Amino acid sequence: MRGLRWRGFVTLIAVQPLLGCSLMGLDDFGVAPCRSNDDCDAAEAQLRPGPSACGAAVCQADTGFCAWQEAHEICNGKDDDCDGLIDEGLVFSTKASGDVSATFAASADVAYASGAEPAQTFVAVVADGLHEGFTLEPGAPVNELQYDSTAGPMGCPVLGGEGMCNFAEVALAADARHLVVASINTWGSACGQVRVGLSDIDDPFKVRLGKAAGEQSEEPSNIALGVGIDAGRCTGRDASTAGATRPAVASLGTEANGEGALLLWLAADASSTKAASDSIPVQALGLVVPQQNPAWLNGSNAGMPTELGRSTSLTTPAVVALKASPRGQRKYLVAFPSQQHAEPGIVLISAQVERAKLLVGPSEFLPVGAADQVLLALGNADRHEVGLAWRSSGASAQLCLAVFSPAEVTISEQILNPASVRCVHTPAARFAPQILYQSTGFATDEPTGGWFLSWVGAANDNRQTFQVARFRDGDSAHLNQAPLHSGVIAQPVLYANSIDDVSRVGYALIQPSAAAPEIFPDWCSDRD
Repeated sequence: MRGLRWRGFVTLIAVQPLLGCSLMGLDDFGVAPCRSNDDCDAAEAQLRPGPSACGAAVCQADTGFCAWQEAHEICNGKDDDCDGLIDEGLVFSTKASGDVSATFAASADVAYASGAEPAQTFVAVVADGLHEGFTLEPGAPVNELQYDSTAGPMGCPVLGGEGMCNFAEVALAADARHLVVASINTWGSACGQVRVGLSDIDDPFKVRLGKAAGEQSEEPSNIALGVGIDAGRCTGRDASTAGATRPAVASLGTEANGEGALLLWLAADASSTKAASDSIPVQALGLVVPQQNPAWLNGSNAGMPTELGRSTSLTTPAVVALKASPRGQRKYLVAFPSQQHAEPGIVLISAQVERAKLLVGPSEFLPVGAADQVLLALGNADRHEVGLAWRSSGASAQLCLAVFSPAEVTISEQILNPASVRCVHTPAARFAPQILYQSTGFATDEPTGGWFLSWVGAANDNRQTFQVARFRDGDSAHLNQAPLHSGVIAQPVLYANSIDDVSRVGYALIQPSAAAPEIFPDWCSDRD
């Protein structure tokens, strides 16, 4: 009997704190009443399931109590789910299109160029005999990419007795009035010939290749049928060169009294897919707008190309048009992998086109190591920024970005400063990487811009993943990564896009087999 009374006494002592005026509140047990999320701030530490849990305590409208809610990624430019990525998986398409082709990177060529004010991006796709062009905007028509010349049948000049040409490779440059379209033709000369012409912005991809037959003009085009055309032979073919491949072009303006463009290519066999064992000549041609009738382009130096140097990579050289500088100079900057005294790196060369002459300025060598791909892009116009990106070769491949101003101290001093270079480790890429600068950026709720670096790499299971990083104010953020599904044959593209007079970063999947690209104009606001 005494045992029962003692157990009852212990029970009474145990429940005493729960009775009367000394009762504990529900929030002491992690169940806090609330009217808004602000009321749950104090209860967050108690509700958090673990020290590394990512989320927040929120007020549940149906119960009136605080509860823990796991974080989910939303389009706001922040790492909401604490996984080290920003806005990941919110934009990438999961649609499949055919079978994966291991030769897609070699057999398909995608070129794009953005004009300014308002931002408009043009894309040309060449794959398996298909050559199309379109603008990256909803509802844009798809156009056949073709040279509109009456110098021969089928809209192509007569070459070696054949009136045919193709677009084995293509490059674009956009300005306020025209698209400059350069291509490598391999019909009639498998080693490659360079062609270049103009198309109107309002009617793109119908390219005028020099003066049409019978057209009256006091200024005949000296590259009407292509660069260095000689029947049955390739561009620049002589004892030291063999054909043409990997075109690149930039424009300072093709309007009346404009300053034309600069065209680059590698003097190598267009059919070669092997890495360069020896240095390859990089050739350049200034493109000049005729004064009488600015409907086509003449070549500088009477249409004869100039060798700028030698590349150690069979990748496209980089060129950018510097339309403004503190000294008021309008010139071009060229970059490509090279070596100096057996040391690998990148060479930077400035060039100008004046009075139909190509003037090559001094060069700078950047000993950054062996590089497979080099890219240039314009940055903040007020600071006269230029971005230089390159992929290092070797077992520990890296993709690096450096930002410099050609108006300041030597470029090599700026780039070789370790604080100015940011690198990410990445395996061999399926496509060439991209760099893009936008002052406003990718998220509608927090429109932060900067330098955007994108690439396609292989995941641990060998699946292809599209990845994006942003560099701003000396900091870097890994924004997004998502797998390209096994059925998708597409190249991801970041592009400048204007929405409500605000220039943002757009995203598109370019599929050669599709009727039109998949376009996401506002990064992650549109989702599958």
